[in-house]
Amino acid sequence: LVPSAACRSGCRLADMDKINFANGRLLSRSEAEGSERAGFRFVNGRQEPEAREVPLESSSSSGSTKVAEHATEPSMVPSGPAASPYETILGRNAQGHQRRLVLFDGQCRLCMGFVSIITGRDSSDLFRFAPLQSGLGQKVLAWHRLPADLDSVVLHREAEVFTHSDAALEVLGDLDGVLSGLWGLKVVPQFLRDWGYGLVAKNRYIMLGHSSISEAGDAAIEAKLADRWEPDPNCADHICKS
Repeated sequence: LVPSAACRSGCRLADMDKINFANGRLLSRSEAEGSERAGFRFVNGRQEPEAREVPLESSSSSGSTKVAEHATEPSMVPSGPAASPYETILGRNAQGHQRRLVLFDGQCRLCMGFVSIITGRDSSDLFRFAPLQSGLGQKVLAWHRLPADLDSVVLHREAEVFTHSDAALEVLGDLDGVLSGLWGLKVVPQFLRDWGYGLVAKNRYIMLGHSSISEAGDAAIEAKLADRWEPDPNCADHICKS
């Protein structure tokens, strides 16, 4: 698009940098300047908002707040799971991968057997553990908006959460050896997997009875506990529904 003869004759060379095209229309100098003042720039003939600069606040050693250097505010924020406050607690393994947290029933012998299997086949040191009934377990359940008395193993993985058969299979998929192949059972419809999981969970105390972390005395489990909980021998109640 070429400026008209009237514009060519009426515009001084020094003002040519103020002549812009927006959506195929020639803007006058005053229009262009007004758009710039409003926070727009011109790219390939289109008006686009400029990135805004916002001050970052940083705390000094004296506790006062001061304005740091400006940082450009992105026009779009990447989508994804919101960061949880528990990733720092869990840390990273030697390869730099974020660790996962497995929550289990702290007085279930079968559940502790599952945790023992994980610790024995976790050469990458990806997993940490906590009873569902522990302070950390309850906080993680609340953060994911899950019931405090949830009767399921729980996998917290980088702000995502898995329960029931999904949790068990996602954990197995990260283990060493042939057990990782059990992840392929996810092709089975979830309602069937969860039915089988629920059947075992409902009868787990009948099958193997009760236990506790201290009673199990498994040093490998205790070394990877993010929090612990012991059942009160004087109280028959516990948080899980079973």
